[in-house]
Amino acid sequence: MNKNHWHLEDIKKQSRFFNQLDPRVKVLGFFLLIILSSMLKNFIPLFLNLCLAFILVLLARLPLSFLASRFLYFFVFAGIFIVILPLVTPGEQAFALGPIIFSKAGLIKGAVIGLRLIAIWLYISLMLGSTGFRDFLWALFRLRLPQEFIGIIEFMLRYLALFTEEFKKAQTARKARLFQEGKSLWHKRTFKVLGQTVGMLFYRAYLRGERVHRAMLARGFRGQWPVLEEKSIGQRDLVFFLLLVFWVLTLLDFENRGLAWQLIWRLIG
Repeated sequence: MNKNHWHLEDIKKQSRFFNQLDPRVKVLGFFLLIILSSMLKNFIPLFLNLCLAFILVLLARLPLSFLASRFLYFFVFAGIFIVILPLVTPGEQAFALGPIIFSKAGLIKGAVIGLRLIAIWLYISLMLGSTGFRDFLWALFRLRLPQEFIGIIEFMLRYLALFTEEFKKAQTARKARLFQEGKSLWHKRTFKVLGQTVGMLFYRAYLRGERVHRAMLARGFRGQWPVLEEKSIGQRDLVFFLLLVFWVLTLLDFENRGLAWQLIWRLIG
């Protein structure tokens, strides 16, 4: 297997700790952690939350190549906020690079958003990598999510790689016909080729979708996704979920400087 393209089921086999947990517990637990990560604003709870994410990544034994291959897309998305916020947020000047001024308030906001996004990215990677594609959809089905929504997720994930392959085939075909690229991104020829490529992908996607739908109907599909196996929630699942709930409530209390905050500062003092 190419280590640059990890399959979720292969990653799941390496996660012995999380393999023993019910998929519903993992999906609900990581969903709570994702919501928690989006709510935190203070650096101490954000740092503690990020530490938990790294500890769970080590326990899940997620391959570094799996995380690194997805970190590039995350870095591009997060980098936009981290760079732009110090430039557009008013406040006291932190430093300047010539005429470009970076505000202290903007740097703080950028750091908070960066820590949030890193934690969310790690928890999403954990949820998918430790659960696997099939068990993830099964958990969504058992949590009573709409079947139409589950079907959209399943086909989107299954055929995203296929459409990428179709795009690469189109590029290979153009090179075989001595295709010459436009002079720049804004060149008229470039826009024409991009429009033709997008149209071709949509057309092939439509044809393949029709063939897949007819094949599903021929195999007796009537809008209900069959469940091949049942799973039960055990004592270990409850303990894991309750620990995550306790962690979420503790960090929220710490964020609002409640009882946990007062106890820690008393111990330090």
